[in-house]
Amino acid sequence: DARRWYERYGISVNVNVSAVQLRRPDFVAMVLQALADAELPGQALVLEITETELMGTGAHRGDQAIGYLHELREHGVRVAIDDFGTGYSSLAYLHSLPVDVVKIDGAFTTLASGSDTATRQRHAFTQAIIGLCESLDLPAVAEKVETSEQQEFLRDMRCPLGQGYLFSKPVPAPALDALLDGGAGSGRAA
Repeated sequence: DARRWYERYGISVNVNVSAVQLRRPDFVAMVLQALADAELPGQALVLEITETELMGTGAHRGDQAIGYLHELREHGVRVAIDDFGTGYSSLAYLHSLPVDVVKIDGAFTTLASGSDTATRQRHAFTQAIIGLCESLDLPAVAEKVETSEQQEFLRDMRCPLGQGYLFSKPVPAPALDALLDGGAGSGRAA
């Protein structure tokens, strides 16, 4: 399925990676073999790793994991920091990581009504992440976009991409084929 989607639409597949997988000494070889088995180039794969898993592995293991990601990026594989904002949240280290995409955790994209301090802080933090991503030339993806109000809020903040139920619920491969072929008629980009 992934090969067909990549060849027809240029779509890459995102795969979540756990800290346990990232610590495996054969991690790079395993990923490259999976790409070869699927007859896909590295550009067809985005590995999603939470900031907690990447930074919470200890100094040596963190350096090793970062080394693995650098090596995979040399093969065209892209790396996304998933659930950004929920772990270490150190915006300062982002520029030094082998990262191609920042996925902003849904906790920051959920709109709360009112003007309480927590809501203002969450909005400020979201804006800070988006601004940092802009300055580092990294695409930001807002997760858990479920309403048109959230979409408009994020558009006003200049967030370039979003994912969530507003665009599509998870679907099996044949249904995705229909969406990609324009069968859904929604007119929205996911």
